[in-house]
Amino acid sequence: MIKRRQRTTTLKLLREVLPSGRVRWLLSGLYVAGKRKREYFTTEDAGKRRLQTLEMARVNTGTLAERIARKPEHAADAGRAADLLAPYELTLQEVAREYVECRKALDGTGLGLLEAVKDTAARHQARRASLTLRALGERFLSDPETLKLSTAYRADVRNRWRRFEDDFGPETLAFDVTPDKLRRWLAGMDVSAMTKGNFHRTISAVFSYAIHAELVTDNPFRKVKKPTVETKDGVDVFTPEQMAALLRVAHKSWLPVLVIGGFAGLRPEELRRLDWEEIDLDGGFIEVKATKSKTGKRRLVTISKNLKAWLAPYAGQTGRVAQPNERRHRRAAMKAVKLDRWPMDVLRHSFASYHVALHKDLNETALQLGHTSTKMLFQHYREAVKPEAARQWWALKPGSGPTAKVINFKTNRKQEGAA
Repeated sequence: MIKRRQRTTTLKLLREVLPSGRVRWLLSGLYVAGKRKREYFTTEDAGKRRLQTLEMARVNTGTLAERIARKPEHAADAGRAADLLAPYELTLQEVAREYVECRKALDGTGLGLLEAVKDTAARHQARRASLTLRALGERFLSDPETLKLSTAYRADVRNRWRRFEDDFGPETLAFDVTPDKLRRWLAGMDVSAMTKGNFHRTISAVFSYAIHAELVTDNPFRKVKKPTVETKDGVDVFTPEQMAALLRVAHKSWLPVLVIGGFAGLRPEELRRLDWEEIDLDGGFIEVKATKSKTGKRRLVTISKNLKAWLAPYAGQTGRVAQPNERRHRRAAMKAVKLDRWPMDVLRHSFASYHVALHKDLNETALQLGHTSTKMLFQHYREAVKPEAARQWWALKPGSGPTAKVINFKTNRKQEGAA
């Protein structure tokens, strides 16, 4: 690279009289970056102060140059540095001063200057590319992989995300949602710890999706502890006597829902979407399709002997198993047997408890329920009911003995039909 020779002419302060008669002062002999530069002053004092400053700078520069000249390697470094800085129109002194200030700011952080700059630039770029909460929710729910999940799951995400979006503001950038804001949000929700945990899990799943889709760089929920739910001594289940009483009075159109829930453990939302064509009595299983499963995964649930007996009269039926008047028939059955409450997921909880007690195989029960692990079963269902109660539960069949007190199924259908 050919460098332009720096001019070293003498600086002079010249007096000029303009045609108007006004006097001004010209600083002559000043060159910047090889080009002549003129500076004008309205008073001689101002011009002299500027001249003095430039003369002092020239002396200092000469002194520095002499110091650099004593060590040729320093001169070479200075030349290379000047070449690097040329596109940015910065002097070595300006760069050195900024570097020192940056080092002071990073003192104690353990970060190098380049590392800090790259991190800051990446975060700034990520924020500029970040979606709003409204856009992120729409993106997740319309993603082809999300559309493969169950309708119930997508509806749950939509409802919880709407609450999250409303509380934070739909135009808030996902990048600006911090762990501290999330902690305060969860703490301020007037809901149970379990519901808070459900919000934590659901919203976190959307942020995890956003990471894989390169829409955000971090999932803030990973730094927020999931609310702790107090563990009860057990879960709400029906006793064999209560189930027997319900089976005696159940309307024929509601009975399949009752027995599939209690003896196959399908989730209520899975039951509501189940078709008769998905029940294979000869093959001995119920197919829960991926599109109808809460988890979006297909599974086959074994039909127990007593469940097969209850469903045998319905062989050949088509369409949905659950009928529109399901709730009315359930309330009528509860009133008939003087049952004052219907705990959430009680049929599924009953199935899980009695299945574990009978088979003593957590993995098998988890497979039937569609769980990915046995953690929940071990925590809530292990030894929840006694083995004798389990034997009574699985002995509940049409026309079974006096302990269960279930009347003949055909008689039941006639009586209910007459009713």
